[in-house]
Amino acid sequence: MKYLKVFASLFFLIGLGGCFSAKKAAYTAGGGMLGGGLSYALFDGNPIAVALGASGGAALSSAFYGEDEAALTASYNEGYMKASSDAIKRQYWLKQEMERPGNQSNGRLTYYTFPADNLMSDGRMLVDHTVTVPILE
Repeated sequence: MKYLKVFASLFFLIGLGGCFSAKKAAYTAGGGMLGGGLSYALFDGNPIAVALGASGGAALSSAFYGEDEAALTASYNEGYMKASSDAIKRQYWLKQEMERPGNQSNGRLTYYTFPADNLMSDGRMLVDHTVTVPILE
């Protein structure tokens, strides 16, 4: 029964640290266990003191560990992808608005696609690709 409480406490602390990386969750859980253990020893097993000690130890170790670089990088990458997607959508709707009948001053917009040269002037070879040129006719 005693080990069940320890495993349940460890599972709970790791669950609370689930939004962090595994390394930060381990530091948080270790600090919580250390704080809970010290509170248990100092206050003769008082459950309120143990809970406060465990939460204080977890908070202190989490603050000591600092910012989670993996979480920050993942958050930055997610924001970058959303911003790129938003920019593409804006470009699409701007293009649709420009090509709408009645928006063109003289003529109509036509796109011509040409095969591009694969050899650059500095000698590099590019992958086969095409170039699309918008022409207002």
